[in-house]
Amino acid sequence: MQDIQELKLILTFVINLTETMEKSLEDGKFGYNDLIRFLICVKAASPALEHLKDISPEIRDLDEFEVSELVQYAKDILNLQHQKVEQIVEIALDIGNGIFKLKAALKDK
Repeated sequence: MQDIQELKLILTFVINLTETMEKSLEDGKFGYNDLIRFLICVKAASPALEHLKDISPEIRDLDEFEVSELVQYAKDILNLQHQKVEQIVEIALDIGNGIFKLKAALKDK
């Protein structure tokens, strides 16, 4: 099992960006405060973006335990204001995890 910390950094950035977009869309306008939120989000992502080139090989090498760990990690840090949207995202993560496990099971015939 490889170290998936880089993937967690990228996942954290994507979730933070999603939450920032959600906050920016609350009033239906994009203003100065929204720009500040995005800049803070991108600045905080510097460590994650440094590892972007390493992501593709890491994703290809994931095993089912690592995928499950990443899905749970995403669920744990996801904090959307609209519970229905968060629930849909979590279901989508579970479906993706299920597809990954199905693919792995078919591969191991």
